[in-house]
Amino acid sequence: MVHIGFDVDGVLANCMGAFLPWYNQRHDTSFVEQDLWTHEWWTVLGVSKERFNQEITLFVASPAEYVMQPYQCMPAIVKRLATQHQLSQVTARFTPTSLAHAQAFSDYHYSNCFAAIHRSHHPEENPQGYKGVVCKREGVAVLVEDQTNYALEAFQHGIKVILIKRPWNVQPSIPASIPRIDAKDLETTVAYMLNGAAH
Repeated sequence: MVHIGFDVDGVLANCMGAFLPWYNQRHDTSFVEQDLWTHEWWTVLGVSKERFNQEITLFVASPAEYVMQPYQCMPAIVKRLATQHQLSQVTARFTPTSLAHAQAFSDYHYSNCFAAIHRSHHPEENPQGYKGVVCKREGVAVLVEDQTNYALEAFQHGIKVILIKRPWNVQPSIPASIPRIDAKDLETTVAYMLNGAAH
């Protein structure tokens, strides 16, 4: 049994699928997830990072956050993996409200799959929310992630990383030993990775 860590937003939860309709309604825009070619989403929306963070804070506090859905096929995959491995969530969410929402989301869509939710953000020690140290401390051997910066940092800490393809992570280059895959291939990729086979 191997300890596998899952990012929440962008892996388990389709955060942009809920945020963008809410944002579009507020600002009379028409952004869709495929527009987000970079993880610096504020540049796509044409606002400052500070303004974007303010919008995220408002979104998390709104009823719209509760309509967030899991990505298609992820609940079934996670439930199967949970019968074979220890699973945890590793998130950069850090406000009490956003963490409470993550727990409620997990309880509803991924009931009894995850042993814990580990918070990577720390205002002084880790303001960027990097996950390598947290994974090492908690014994997470494999991290399933959607952000290239988190993936590369965890990889540098000796964590095996699987990057789930999203529009914002297709362009950046990553080491060949970090597979960038469609979510439907996650179980096969985990099996290859843990068996030492080349992907």
